Amino acid sequence: MSLKRILLVEDHLSYRVLMNEWLKRTGYFYNIVSSGEAALKALELTTYHLIVSDLFMPDMSGIMLAGIVAEKYKTPFIIITANTLFDVKHYVFENKYPKPIDAQTFLSLIEKHIQ
Repeated sequence: MSLKRILLVEDHLSYRVLMNEWLKRTGYFYNIVSSGEAALKALELTTYHLIVSDLFMPDMSGIMLAGIVAEKYKTPFIIITANTLFDVKHYVFENKYPKPIDAQTFLSLIEKHIQ
């Protein structure tokens, strides 16, 4: 079985720290970056089996990142956002989940969507 890789894109340090602790439990290889641009650089270097991204980031929205990923990499993509009123169903994907999120829900999403 090949090692599955996850890319987490989150601009808030507190969520990066928290999700890092949760991802340690999975046994998956993972990389955590703080911006859309850093995510694109990581994707140039490594193949990922799942991307989990914040929706609103200073340099690039999760929607924009998801569009690039869908076109160029075809990697499954999950948005996690505190803005539950924003409707992303009409964009590239339907996988949007609210913050705050707990460890069990987060890890269940990883298992559900990783390929």
